[in-house]
Amino acid sequence: MSAATDLAACGKRRTTTRFNPRDGALGTRAMRSMKLWLIVTAKILATGALLYWLLAGTDFQNLERSISSTNAGAITAAVALHVLGFVLGGFRWWLVARDAGIDRPFGALFPSYYLGVFLNNFLPTGIGGDVVRIAHLKHRQVSLRKLVASSVGDRIIGLAVVLCTGVTALSFFPGIALTRSTRVLLITAVLVGICLFWLATRPTVGAYLDHLVVRFKSTKWRKAGLQTLQLLHRIPQRTGLVLAAAALSLIVQSCIISAYYILAISIDIWQPLLLYFFVIPVVFLAATLPISIGGLGVREGVFVTLLVAAGVDKAAALSLSLLYLAVLWLSSLPGALVLLGLAKHPPPALTPHE
Repeated sequence: MSAATDLAACGKRRTTTRFNPRDGALGTRAMRSMKLWLIVTAKILATGALLYWLLAGTDFQNLERSISSTNAGAITAAVALHVLGFVLGGFRWWLVARDAGIDRPFGALFPSYYLGVFLNNFLPTGIGGDVVRIAHLKHRQVSLRKLVASSVGDRIIGLAVVLCTGVTALSFFPGIALTRSTRVLLITAVLVGICLFWLATRPTVGAYLDHLVVRFKSTKWRKAGLQTLQLLHRIPQRTGLVLAAAALSLIVQSCIISAYYILAISIDIWQPLLLYFFVIPVVFLAATLPISIGGLGVREGVFVTLLVAAGVDKAAALSLSLLYLAVLWLSSLPGALVLLGLAKHPPPALTPHE
């Protein structure tokens, strides 16, 4: 009798046990955390492998001699040009953000921009800082939809100018050891990209987005995503804004290329300035790939490979890439001050209605 009672009680406990949704949420969160750590670990290993490949077989005495041949004046000038490029880049994004409806002064947004610039050097891709910038301003009650649209629009304009600059320089500089078919392929790819961009900005696309917003008005996230695309679609239609942003992008790129050129001359690398207008855009694009931490190793590997193809000694090219890396880190240090400010004065928590 006692055994039967125990079995009945056990069965009752089993039938009354219910699934707790919190357990599923915790499991999902743990899986996401594990996946993130695996990705970060893989990128750290990739960064180490790239640096090992880059430094393998290097004559470190020549490398040290080449780096030490530079002077403080060249490094100071390069850092100043890079900081100027960051300021102008922040102003370009502010113009796009203001057009998207973010009514904040430049001084209020620029610290968040520089925070993103600083963290771009340590996050898995060259656009990770954009995510941090958006999150930083979201905590200050800036519209997430407008932040995403302005950041993506700013990136698209910047990348378009980078591509056009690189292809133009490639067309006029025959010193790079590329086959004719490769040159034609690169130019064709850019032209196809321009055509796709033009098609995406047509009024028909805008009308279709309006239709989708109405259709999915009852779905929170889908509607928010479509409204973000609407804002993004309207940016290229502002001709004055696009021209101003493109001009600023060209100036920013020229500042960074000039920094490279000054460093190159300081260590006796005498190559035409036009060469860097081809090489640096390719380096920019390579550094945004989600391969290593902050583009480290990818940026230097592509840069050294292209300079060696142009006839530069590998040790000298590697020295230049390391000097530029130091300049990049030095010029992005002001963003660390924003990070320290966040540690001392964290942003206020958002209330539920925000």
